[in-house]
Amino acid sequence: MRSREEHNAQVLGVRICRMRWPILNTLMWAIPNGGSREARTGAMLKSEGVTKGVWDLMVAVGYDFGILSVKWCPGMIIEMKSKSAFARKNCGLTDEQIVYRDAMAGQEWRYEVCDSANAMVAAVERHMKEAGY
Repeated sequence: MRSREEHNAQVLGVRICRMRWPILNTLMWAIPNGGSREARTGAMLKSEGVTKGVWDLMVAVGYDFGILSVKWCPGMIIEMKSKSAFARKNCGLTDEQIVYRDAMAGQEWRYEVCDSANAMVAAVERHMKEAGY
């Protein structure tokens, strides 16, 4: 269950990032993947491709990296956690979220687990600087 703390941090972080980098109005989005719902709705969403463990946000801004720019980072994924969850083992990530993180990292996606709006904005700022923004 998503905490109010996580929700508020994500709302504020997205608002700040989109004001600072207007391109993120299009290239940054939330992935509504959790929460409680009726079994029928859950079954419909699962059949549509909703997958356990997928992270909260995606930033689809890529950049070249590595020697002679032979590697490509397609973007960044962000998982928001409450401060208490963040303090736990693996920053509070579930086993499914760890599998997702590792799969995305294997495709050269950058990833960050954030426990506040400030942490999220700082992570996006590092990513956007690498991308030349």
